Amino acid sequence: MTARALLMAAGWLAAVACGQAVELKNRSDSSSQQFTVYCDDTALRHRVVSFVEEVKADVLRLLGERAERGAPIVVTLEPAKVPLKPGEPPVVVRPVQSDAGLKIEVLVKIDDDPAAVHLQKHIVRALLLEYSYRDRGLHGGESYTEPPWWVVEGATQIFRRRDTGNDTGFFKSVLSANKLPQLDEMLGPRVEGLGSAALAMDQSFAMCLVRLLVDQPGGHDSLARLIREWPLGHADPVTALSSAFPAILNQASLQKWWTLGIARFAAADRAFGMTMEETEQELNAKLLFDFAVGKAGGRKSFTIADYEEFVKLPDSRAALDARHKEIVGLSLRANALFRPILADYEQIFALLARGKTGGIKSRLVKVETYRASMLHRMGEISDYLNWFEATQMTERSHAFDGYLKVVNEMKAQENRGPGPIARALDEFEKEYNALTTSESP
Repeated sequence: MTARALLMAAGWLAAVACGQAVELKNRSDSSSQQFTVYCDDTALRHRVVSFVEEVKADVLRLLGERAERGAPIVVTLEPAKVPLKPGEPPVVVRPVQSDAGLKIEVLVKIDDDPAAVHLQKHIVRALLLEYSYRDRGLHGGESYTEPPWWVVEGATQIFRRRDTGNDTGFFKSVLSANKLPQLDEMLGPRVEGLGSAALAMDQSFAMCLVRLLVDQPGGHDSLARLIREWPLGHADPVTALSSAFPAILNQASLQKWWTLGIARFAAADRAFGMTMEETEQELNAKLLFDFAVGKAGGRKSFTIADYEEFVKLPDSRAALDARHKEIVGLSLRANALFRPILADYEQIFALLARGKTGGIKSRLVKVETYRASMLHRMGEISDYLNWFEATQMTERSHAFDGYLKVVNEMKAQENRGPGPIARALDEFEKEYNALTTSESP
């Protein structure tokens, strides 16, 4: 959701806070029929009905799911009759099991600070809670397990920062100060009562973790599996994560993977990247190895396809581990079309560095087949475009002049530093971040 839309939502909530008492006699159903919203303010109710469907669509995409209806989610919005006590949450999300089946209740009390509601986050939380208990339900008054806090926060931040991108400066400062959190601690229960600065750090790390997970091959499906099984596996979150994402392997490699992931975010550049030709050339170089063989110490060259010949050589594991890190670095700069290919090579090198060769041959065949097909298709497209430009275009269209001008101005601006508009936007972003990251205890 854009900053403007979030600020408008805060305005709607403020309007309700100043209105008359809500009698909860007015209701609206969302387009998917999964949500029912109760609120006496008609304009607010209609906007929330639309808003929850937008959030649902984002969550479904994150989990790789289709637009299924699921168990009912009932959202009730009303002004707080008395000021909220210190520490009292403005939103309560809870599952309820009745004779009619499972439903999720979202009870919202709007006080003098409507921005403290953070409705988007709690709708994400309600959707994930419903997804966990959709097929298992609650019986006999049994307790329930909240979805992982870091998935709720991470997903919410991904949706909010869709237009603004990631704050690479934050991750750079974390790496330079060596303040990277231990992943097993982060996966555990959240520390309550955090200040705004610590809370913002938690949100950024959670966003990074969720992004890294869904960027894995089959990551969306694996995240969905983690949420479905969370009520059973929450007591041991490291094992639950490793079970849902087996490619990440054990706890030792989890922390290494996490560290490399933070480095990736620190180095990410959303504006410019390598061409396909540059990426292919650099990738080819990283798939070649040179090892000393025999008692005489002669050198022999290998390709990654020759892994069965060189994987038992003394220096192979160190070389494979170093090459794995280089592949991670390349993925930061590579052409976007190569990212699935590089993700597969990341896993192959990680497995070989650990001496695990099972299934590697089929993995290599699969990634090389996809890579060759992609390069062939893009070559055909390039040939066609060149042919069309040479034989069919009678004059220059100038269709991309505006785009090229903007790109050139952006490159020139990098050398001059931020201008007055950029500085004004930075100030607005600070104010907006203060609004959207302020959490109630």
